[in-house]
Amino acid sequence: MSRKEKEKQALQQKIFNAATQIVTEEGYEKLSIRKIATKIEYSPTTIYNYFKNKDEILMSIAYDIYREVVENVKQVIKDHQQASPREKFVLTSRCYISIMLENPEKFRAVMLTSGLSLSEDLKARDPEEVQEGNYLLQMLLEEGMATNDFRNVQENSAELILISLMGLVFNIVSYRVTDPIQIEQMTTAYIDLLLNGIGGTQNEKE
Repeated sequence: MSRKEKEKQALQQKIFNAATQIVTEEGYEKLSIRKIATKIEYSPTTIYNYFKNKDEILMSIAYDIYREVVENVKQVIKDHQQASPREKFVLTSRCYISIMLENPEKFRAVMLTSGLSLSEDLKARDPEEVQEGNYLLQMLLEEGMATNDFRNVQENSAELILISLMGLVFNIVSYRVTDPIQIEQMTTAYIDLLLNGIGGTQNEKE
């Protein structure tokens, strides 16, 4: 990476951090390019060189988190190719939750804004890339159907599961749960609940 690219990346991170702080502390309505510029001590014009408006900044934050999740999930699947579909489901679900919780303030900022419209804008950015997470999970679910690990898999199961996992993360972040033991208990219980829904509980298989 060139020096210019590193400087650009560093400035974008400053913009992301400032936007995140403003939204979480003051609310989405208070977010503006001018306020971000003041916080990072740059001119609004400089920020407009990178983003056309505040929604594009939030969309970029969401996209960065999403891509980090997808790349880590792909690595988990690659590292555990011999695992059963059920085991892969547990590992990838935990990976999803873990990555999201590593970025609690950014996650909160995105969720506190117009989440639905941002989601649609994100899909328009690169439909195939944005759908990669759904595709990976759906393939895993269908693999589980073939091995009889799962039985109640529908066409939209992957999308519904991802929405559910996001709901769990939102709950943890919103209530500012930080105790690792409590988070682990919540994560385990929730994944078991999802497994029960697709017919993949350990008890049923035994």
